[in-house]
Amino acid sequence: MSSPEGSGVVTTQPVPDHYLSLLLTMVDSGESVTSMSITLGTSSGFISGDLVSRETWKSLWTETVLTRANAGAGTMGLFPDTVDHLLDQAKRDAGAGDAGGQAGAAAEALRFVHLKDVTLFAPGARPIGLPFWRGSLGSVSGWTLGKLGV
Repeated sequence: MSSPEGSGVVTTQPVPDHYLSLLLTMVDSGESVTSMSITLGTSSGFISGDLVSRETWKSLWTETVLTRANAGAGTMGLFPDTVDHLLDQAKRDAGAGDAGGQAGAAAEALRFVHLKDVTLFAPGARPIGLPFWRGSLGSVSGWTLGKLGV
């Protein structure tokens, strides 16, 4: 997409990577593939781990928070489900109806990448291990199948 002719300014929109989007859809549906080793390139470095569904990521969030039990752990463990509920309610209030909930979840699945057993590789820093990670698909500049070794 560009601005009107003669303005001298050209703006562009990110182009979706249809291959990566298809992988996300396959993993998120859980029908044929439930996880896949992948390495993502971003402007900050590389992120390497197992691509998982949004629901798996939510379970990992809840499990991690609840195993670090403190006064607010119960509430924080429910955070992803609470966000989903509030978004669904906002869609219903806006007139999207119940069908909008499923479409909304599918659309979100294609805007975010969810990984487990993650290693972050940043220039000049030691690799950092994380149990799970969520990031914007728009921030991914490249990817390859397989994990980077440490």
